[in-house]
Amino acid sequence: MKKFSLPLITILLTTLACRPVITVGWQEIAIVGAVILLLIGPPLFRLYRRVVEFQLWREKKNDE
Repeated sequence: MKKFSLPLITILLTTLACRPVITVGWQEIAIVGAVILLLIGPPLFRLYRRVVEFQLWREKKNDE
C-alpha cells in the first residue's frame, strides 16, 4: 500500500505545482472589446438607422 501511495501523492503534487495561471489584463480586455465593437458595431448601427427610418415613415403615414 505504501509503495502505491507514494508515487500517487508525488504525481498529484507535481500536477498541482504545474497548473497554469491565466491572467487577463486591461490591455487584453480592451483588445477584445475593440474586436467586438468592430464586428457587432456596424450591424447594430444599420439596425438603428432602419428603426429610425421606420419610426419616421410611421409618423409620416399617421400624419396623412
